[in-house]
Amino acid sequence: MRCELVALESGANSSAARLCYERYAKELQSNLQSPARADFYALALYRFYAEQPVERRLLGFMRLSLECPGTPAGLKAINYLKGYWSSLPAGERMKAWQGWDQRTYKEAVARCSPDNNSTQVVAIVALERAKAYLELDKPQEALRVFESVWPALDQSVWWDDIAIVRADAYRLAGNPEKALSVLELFILRRESSFFIGSYESVFFDEAMMMRGKILSSMGKRTEARQAYLDLIAKAPESRLCDDAAYLSALLAEGTRQIKELKVFLKKYPESRWVRQAQSVIKP
Repeated sequence: MRCELVALESGANSSAARLCYERYAKELQSNLQSPARADFYALALYRFYAEQPVERRLLGFMRLSLECPGTPAGLKAINYLKGYWSSLPAGERMKAWQGWDQRTYKEAVARCSPDNNSTQVVAIVALERAKAYLELDKPQEALRVFESVWPALDQSVWWDDIAIVRADAYRLAGNPEKALSVLELFILRRESSFFIGSYESVFFDEAMMMRGKILSSMGKRTEARQAYLDLIAKAPESRLCDDAAYLSALLAEGTRQIKELKVFLKKYPESRWVRQAQSVIKP
C-alpha cells in the first residue's frame, strides 16, 4: 500500500516509486513460504520492472516468470513477453526466447513435473521456441526443444498447443508415423473427457485434418477418408468441415465420388473448394 501512495504522489514511473517497489520486494524475499507473501513479492517486482527501460524490463520479466511462476504477476510477466515478441520476425523472436536466463531455465526444466508451477512457464518457452524453429524451417530443432519437457506436460494447460506443434514438426521432419502417434493422443484424450469431464482440445479438428492429410500422403486412402469423415461427425461446427467434406469425397471410390461432390456443393455453396468440385463433376 505504501508504494501505491508513493506512486500516486510522485508518479508511477518516478525514481521514488521504483525504489519503493524494489525495497518492498527485497523485504518480502526473506520469507516467501506464505502464498500471499509470494504474491505481494511478485507484484512488487512486476511493478518495479514495468517502469524500467525496455531491455531491463524484458530481462526482469524473464526472471520474474521463472522465479514466481505460480503467482498472478508471474503469469502476467510471461504474457507480456509473449505479446511483446509476437510481432517480431521468426529469427528475431527466436533470439529473444533464446536470450532467456539459460541456467535458471535449465534448472526449471530439470524440475519439470505435473505439479510444479514452473512447468507451465517451461511449456510456454518451449512452445514459442519450437514455433519459431518451424517458421525458420528447422523442424528437427523444434523437436529437440520438446525432448526433455514432453513427459511432464501431460496435465499442462498448454498440452494441446504443444502437441499440435510437435505433430507438425514430426510431419515436416519426414516422420509421418511419429506425427500420427501424437495426433492419436487428441482422439484418446477427447474420448476420456466424456467419462471424467476433462478439457476438450480446441485443436481437435486441426489434429483430425492433419491426420487425414498425412494418411493421404502415405497412400492410405481409406484411413485418410475416415479421418476426414470423423472430423465432420465429431466436430460438426468446425470451420474445417467443408475442407474435410471435399477431401473425403475425392477419396471416395467409383461413382460415389461424383455423388458425394454433388452433396458437398449443396451443403457448402460458399466453400473455397466449390470450383474444384465443379471441375471434377464436369471435366
